[in-house]
Amino acid sequence: MAVTNVGWGAPRIHGELLKLGIAICGSRVPLFMPKKTRKPPSQTWRTFLDNHLGSLASVDSFAVPMAAFRGLLVFFVLRHDRRRVVHFNITEFPCAAWTARQIIEAFPENTAPEHMFRDRDGVYGEQFRGRVERMGIEEALTAPRSPWQNRYAERLAAPLRRQCLDHVIVLGEKHLRGIVTAYLSYCHRSRTHLSPSKDAPEPRAVQPPEPGGIVELPEVGGLHHRCERLAARPASTDLTIVGKKGELCPAGDSAASSGPTGLPGFGVVARPNGVSSVKRRPHDARRTTWRRTVVSPG
Repeated sequence: MAVTNVGWGAPRIHGELLKLGIAICGSRVPLFMPKKTRKPPSQTWRTFLDNHLGSLASVDSFAVPMAAFRGLLVFFVLRHDRRRVVHFNITEFPCAAWTARQIIEAFPENTAPEHMFRDRDGVYGEQFRGRVERMGIEEALTAPRSPWQNRYAERLAAPLRRQCLDHVIVLGEKHLRGIVTAYLSYCHRSRTHLSPSKDAPEPRAVQPPEPGGIVELPEVGGLHHRCERLAARPASTDLTIVGKKGELCPAGDSAASSGPTGLPGFGVVARPNGVSSVKRRPHDARRTTWRRTVVSPG
């Protein structure tokens, strides 16, 4: 009965057994019923979001004070699939007409997403809402004073202020535009993110340890660095030689004449315990950074 009548439970089956003249206690019926097979698991909420990331975007804005005691507004548009900023702009006098133009510049042709998250800032006025509706974008508004509901945009704005803008004095709109451009370039090409499998928005290739030591390439004016294997370095750059199981050796040292780094005048002194930090040389109180132009073979 339980197999042929999937929706029947123990009380229903017990009633049928009684009508068939089978006297049995109702609490014993479940002991004779076959165990129900588990329903196939449905997709998780994470899977649902991953399948819709390509059609989601967020917009947000934040204020930046200048040295002249005036303020600038930074507006940006973020795509959720690769955490990539597709457009940003800066103005001192924001309005709904200005933000509406930014949406047009961010999504030309037929590249507009289906859904867009934003907060309830007054800068998204009637002209902005009308433009978004005509582009076929459905808006999703966050609750008042709930920035965590637009978390992808907030997770970009907060590090931008904490890791970059808090360390500089903004002199004007042109100066701020250059700083934000440099930081976004670093975020897109170098900075790893949790969601895209610890990768950057522009995927970075995994470099095996065989090529050699590690070099640090300064980004955002030296506030951040990108670590690369020595064999995969660009043709010309500022290099801080970290080395592979060794310490820094400037030109002239005996260990530098045939150093494994491949650069004339540089070498690595092997240390059995590996490298946990770079030793400072006795004659210099600072960590030495050399600027050399490295020409690739051929």
